[in-house]
Amino acid sequence: MWQVSFRQAHTGESFSGVYRVGDQYLPDVFERLNYMLRDFRTGEAFPMDPRVIDVLSMVQQGTGKDTPLEILSGYRTPKTNAMLYRVSEGVARNSYHMYGQAIDIRMPGYNTKKLSQVARGLRAGGVGYYPKSHFVHVDTGEIRSW
Repeated sequence: MWQVSFRQAHTGESFSGVYRVGDQYLPDVFERLNYMLRDFRTGEAFPMDPRVIDVLSMVQQGTGKDTPLEILSGYRTPKTNAMLYRVSEGVARNSYHMYGQAIDIRMPGYNTKKLSQVARGLRAGGVGYYPKSHFVHVDTGEIRSW
């Protein structure tokens, strides 16, 4: 059984439990996860890539802690992403967030640099480390890091 535990920083919503059994993702759970990982600025939800939830689960396990991850950003509408691209550093014009393939995380009480190292060690997609903002970006794109 695959499980994950997280809290959405902007809405306060949380999830802790099983989302996958063997190679079967649980549809009812994914409906809830898609809603919780919605663009909090617009309220629009989008089907998240199940593999990005697997990455969250593996990162959490890799820390050796049972502390819930804190989600800063999941899905972003193209409009939200364009706005962030204009006003923020490090936002990609064609971000994986717009396709439900990226999530920005941190773990309270756990060193963010170590969290990025755990994520990189998985070799499961892209990993960005943002030390000034204290978060790690994970996505299911090609393996790369920055």
